[in-house]
Amino acid sequence: MENDPYAPPSLSNDPASSQPSKTHPSATLNQRLAAFFIDLFIITLLFLAFYFSVSYTPIHQLFDSDDSVSEVITTLIGFFIFLVLNFHLIHTRDQTIGKLLLKIKVTDLQGNSPSTANQLGIRYGIFYLISVIPTAGDFLTLIDVLFIFGKNHRCLHDLVAGTKVVQC
Repeated sequence: MENDPYAPPSLSNDPASSQPSKTHPSATLNQRLAAFFIDLFIITLLFLAFYFSVSYTPIHQLFDSDDSVSEVITTLIGFFIFLVLNFHLIHTRDQTIGKLLLKIKVTDLQGNSPSTANQLGIRYGIFYLISVIPTAGDFLTLIDVLFIFGKNHRCLHDLVAGTKVVQC
């Protein structure tokens, strides 16, 4: 009985667990993790270059202040570096540098290009800000990352933004 109103919901009708689009297979777990580490490595290098370039200026004192202030400043600078490096790629190709190198990109669940605002605001921005919350931010960041080991290899930020990562 297909239209039984008392039947439990079928997983096959759940858009979050839908099959990959016919034109783009889902990115593998290894591709996603490697792209993340490439992006993290580049951002870390640039952040360290910035940090050491201001080490003898008044700006450096901000890093030596209260731990929570320092963590917020570090996160905001890291997000700014992320934006400078990746805004054009995200806007035009739905990719970060790591995703570009590994030939994967972000799409919505139908395989279309998500809006830049959705990607920067929800997919990346909110989760950057959440990471600053003492203790809870660390826990939520861990939960976000652990979702990648699920059946569909979609992180929590993918689920919240309604996106998936596919091969180009």
